[in-house]
Amino acid sequence: MKREFLKALSLSDDVIDQIMGENGRDVEAVKARFSDYGEVKNRLEEADAQLQAFRDMDIDGLKKTADDWQKKAQKAEATAQQSLERLRFEYALDAALSAAKVKNIKAVKALLDMDALALAGDKIAGLNEQIESLKADNGYLFENTDKAPRVAGPTKGASRPADASLRSAFGLPPARA
Repeated sequence: MKREFLKALSLSDDVIDQIMGENGRDVEAVKARFSDYGEVKNRLEEADAQLQAFRDMDIDGLKKTADDWQKKAQKAEATAQQSLERLRFEYALDAALSAAKVKNIKAVKALLDMDALALAGDKIAGLNEQIESLKADNGYLFENTDKAPRVAGPTKGASRPADASLRSAFGLPPARA
């Protein structure tokens, strides 16, 4: 609405100012609604675009991919568990062979029937029998735990008269009694 239109109606300036003020408030309210409308319209367009993207998605393909990843995760977990069990077995075997005083662990491992061995807690089931068999057949692979026999040692005896003559021949002082 324009002021000229209201003046043509023979309205006073005071009344025209009141009408124009009210009209300005109405116009501002409409503008506010339109700015909200523009924002809502933009959000609606974005939502429509996302819905279209979801419509274009291959749901069965996503399910198959999720199943594939789940199978891969389960396989990786099983592999990790097997590796962990193998490491525990190897550690327990090395510890048991060290306790059995094996000179060369690698050589003894090559002679063991690994299929007959199993980890039972911290021990290796079936290992003692194989170690005893190896000790009987290949004792050189193990440290000897027996004390070496004493073959000779000093004897205590009476001094001989020849000791004095030998000492003087070498220029040594006589032995003390």
